[in-house]
Amino acid sequence: MDSCCKNTYNNTFSRKMAEKEYTDYLRNGPLKSTQYLLEPLKDQDLKGASLLDIGGGVGAVVWELWGQGIRKAYYQELSQAYSESFRKEVDKRGLEDSIEISIGDFVDCQQQLPEADIVTLDKVICCYEDFETLVLQSADKARHLYVYTIPMDVWWVKAVSAAGSFFRQLFGDKLRTYVHPVATVEALTVSCGFDKVYEKQHREWYTVLYKRSG
Repeated sequence: MDSCCKNTYNNTFSRKMAEKEYTDYLRNGPLKSTQYLLEPLKDQDLKGASLLDIGGGVGAVVWELWGQGIRKAYYQELSQAYSESFRKEVDKRGLEDSIEISIGDFVDCQQQLPEADIVTLDKVICCYEDFETLVLQSADKARHLYVYTIPMDVWWVKAVSAAGSFFRQLFGDKLRTYVHPVATVEALTVSCGFDKVYEKQHREWYTVLYKRSG
């Protein structure tokens, strides 16, 4: 992701937006789409597990799975505003030794990030043009479970995504979103040594959970 895209991302996902979303999360819990990503993970034995949450946003995945037994988390986020909001909550809970925060483009900084038992990408792949690299490098970090939510690649989702990008650019927001081929994302993940064990479509979103083979 080039510097122009990173600046666009930081401008779009602002401090005001981060504070609003975190307030909404505390009041109402995770977004419905995030709940669908969490659903299959909560059926797993997560006691003592480690988590790498890529594109962690307000940290909903970390906090929800922390309540399910994970004891080490690596939160990775490109937006400075969202990571600052998350850091405040980490400090508030006194978890500075248990939760590590990485700010930047995952593909650029992935070598500094460790492997984890679980890797999650909640509506992250659709923000990345070079999705092949993102999928391969993020799946490589997962020792046991790999789960993501992406848009369904059907005509009406593509139309909505294109319209959204058009109107954002019309108002000076250069952020683009992508509807990548579902079959390609799955094939890349399987090529990294995973078996698909769960899938669910919810409106325009598609959530898949994989377990490492063997």
